[in-house]
Amino acid sequence: MSNSLAMVTPADEPLIRALHLDAPCRIADIGCGGGGTTLEILRRAPAGSVVHGFDISPALIELAGARRRSDERAIAFEIADMATATAPEEPYDRLASRFAIMFFDDLPAVFANLVRWLARGGRFAFAVWGRPAENPWMTSVREVAAEIIDMPPSEPEAPGPFRYAEADKLLALARSGRSWRTRRGRT
Repeated sequence: MSNSLAMVTPADEPLIRALHLDAPCRIADIGCGGGGTTLEILRRAPAGSVVHGFDISPALIELAGARRRSDERAIAFEIADMATATAPEEPYDRLASRFAIMFFDDLPAVFANLVRWLARGGRFAFAVWGRPAENPWMTSVREVAAEIIDMPPSEPEAPGPFRYAEADKLLALARSGRSWRTRRGRT
């Protein structure tokens, strides 16, 4: 396992546990990247489950597809911008996202779209990075670079790894989300 995978893989356990995979279901991994979490979800989901990974990067979707074993037929990877992607005919029972939601420009708009992807009574579990001080493996690179070149100041509200590091930001978004939580119309 590469060093970067060793850093992010521990987030899979609580993320997958939060999905409550207690019966076969349809699961979408939002911002699936290279498919590591998508594949792990499939391996832990009950038999009969179907898992789809979505990402905006063609290169990462290609990598994810290449990682799929030939016996893993209940999985697919697709290029999609989840901020605007049309909801599927059959909604998903679970949505998951490991370290992706903080990179969307307009997260309330993304959630408003994703609620159309989620079946009534479904679950959406996601993981975001904690504070920069809790992730020195990410911040040390910036600090070293800043010693060599001028670095622009970080913009806390801009899309990036630490955008939702403060739990209060996500809680406020969830509390203000009555409109996106109840918008279940199909488009």
